[in-house]
Amino acid sequence: MKTLLSILVISLLFSCKPLSKQVKEKENPNFISNLAVAQIIDTLASDYMEGRGFGSTGNEKAAIYIENFFRNNKIKPYFKQYRDSFEVGARTGYNVVGLIEGKDSILKHEYIILSAHYDHLGKSSNIKDSVFNGANDNATGVSAVLNIAKLLRYNKSNRRSVIVALFSGEEIGLTGSEHFAEKVSARLRNFIVM
Repeated sequence: MKTLLSILVISLLFSCKPLSKQVKEKENPNFISNLAVAQIIDTLASDYMEGRGFGSTGNEKAAIYIENFFRNNKIKPYFKQYRDSFEVGARTGYNVVGLIEGKDSILKHEYIILSAHYDHLGKSSNIKDSVFNGANDNATGVSAVLNIAKLLRYNKSNRRSVIVALFSGEEIGLTGSEHFAEKVSARLRNFIVM
């Protein structure tokens, strides 16, 4: 048993990257580091985002965070602006949608959609920890999409255009993705894969 424990500890020590290596990876826009993935998840799943419930202040904060990520990484809006609003009852939701134009003069008119939903359940007053943080539902998905989008933007190697769509309203019935699909339905023949 002691031998097994010793092997496990030694393996863990040698498998961990030093912080200096992580910082170098973070600065390389051609590499997705564990740190880059964790930063987005930690931000979106923080109590500050208030569970990102549809139409809430926390959902607004998450939309702003995604917009700023697009701006900071020079990802253009797909529509006239990043946010595409829609109503569900008396509440307003926003899909945040960017575009990475393809490099091929013909294929750039075809689209790949890279998407995730950024909303979650929000808050509840019925339990001690009132914030539903939603790290796995779906801060992880948003982190994956944003990091892949950043990689594509800086590599400039995509031949087809890539639509980066972060939906709200998933938790209340897929309303954001449904709104997006209806809005772009006339162009659906140009979408290759999602």
